[in-house]
Amino acid sequence: MVVGSLFLMIAGILLIARTKRWEGYVLFVVSLFVFILSIFRFVVPYWMNNAPEKDWVRHLMIMQGIEFFLLILLGVVVLFICLFALKLHKDRSA
Repeated sequence: MVVGSLFLMIAGILLIARTKRWEGYVLFVVSLFVFILSIFRFVVPYWMNNAPEKDWVRHLMIMQGIEFFLLILLGVVVLFICLFALKLHKDRSA
């Protein structure tokens, strides 16, 4: 997940550099949030080492829920960008 969000951040940066349109900014920001949450999934167990197990599990489940929602949002954003690029390609070839 960390590597995938890194690749999507790079794709967002390339899209910004090439087109300077809002789709690249949205792709970059959403993939940045997914990257940060993915890093937190590895770091949180070390932070909460002394916490009761209930708090640790609840916190991890909340983070996984947020990460799942952001992944769905990222998938929708990527699908929208692909459909928009396909529409632009059809318009230019016609």
